[in-house]
Amino acid sequence: MIRGISDQSGITQKVTVKNALKDSTSKVSSRKQSNIPSTQKAIKPKSSNTAKKEPISTDNSINSFKKSISSSDAWVLLDDKLFLTESVDTQADKSVKIYILPNAPTQEAALRNLQPEQNYYRKQISYAYQNEAAMMQVESVISTSVKGKTTFIITLKPCSQIQGKNFMAMSFNGYSIDKIAELRARFILLNELPSPTQNENGYSMLSYLIKGYDNSSKIEQCVFLNLWARLKNDPQLFLTHARLAAIYILKTSYTVEHILELRLTLLKNNILSVQFSGQRKQNYSDQETFIINVKGNCDLNTPI
Repeated sequence: MIRGISDQSGITQKVTVKNALKDSTSKVSSRKQSNIPSTQKAIKPKSSNTAKKEPISTDNSINSFKKSISSSDAWVLLDDKLFLTESVDTQADKSVKIYILPNAPTQEAALRNLQPEQNYYRKQISYAYQNEAAMMQVESVISTSVKGKTTFIITLKPCSQIQGKNFMAMSFNGYSIDKIAELRARFILLNELPSPTQNENGYSMLSYLIKGYDNSSKIEQCVFLNLWARLKNDPQLFLTHARLAAIYILKTSYTVEHILELRLTLLKNNILSVQFSGQRKQNYSDQETFIINVKGNCDLNTPI
């Protein structure tokens, strides 16, 4: 009896050892499988910080504001108003054809107002686009509508007899013609004038040569000050308008013939940084090219 019990115990021990070995083998196999790289890795859920999306900036957001511009892109200045153009074609005779798709009824009304009421009368307006500018005569204003969208076609012709008539080209009191033009550029862009001298008559004459002598088109102050007073709540619009307005005055005052560079940068405390380079007109073929360079700051807080 005792032997039978012993045999049963031995069987029990064998089964237990066998099961233990099976469990051990299963665990080792499990560990090996866990070390084998899988082709389908589990994707860890992103934390709330990484899952956040950045806000998409729009043209109206502050992120799209350019504090410095060296180009006016597709904007055109017509009669001291800004319009975004579809295209601009300049002909051999310097006449210009401008295609504009107005974005508001006020713009459409402004464009229609350019059309002269009488056929014999041609309205004269300011024009500036990219680095070109002139006093222009409105030849025609045509509108065409396709699928409810109206495009205006403005044709302009230069008024060559008017350009620069308000500014005398002469040297004076040790200042060459080109030097006086440089002083004019500094006044237009930086609101700078030479310090007054003891000779009041001489200083008055120099002031006439810089600012012009006709009160109707005289340059009274820096071109940027009035614009800033009007547009300081929209700094991007100010920079674009200011650049085109400056180019118009620099060219129509015969200060320079070609604009090589005009960069405007809006700094803190309403300070406008100006970097300008322009080429003077050569009146004679053997005349050396004169380049006007202006670099400095204009304080937009200056009282008007």
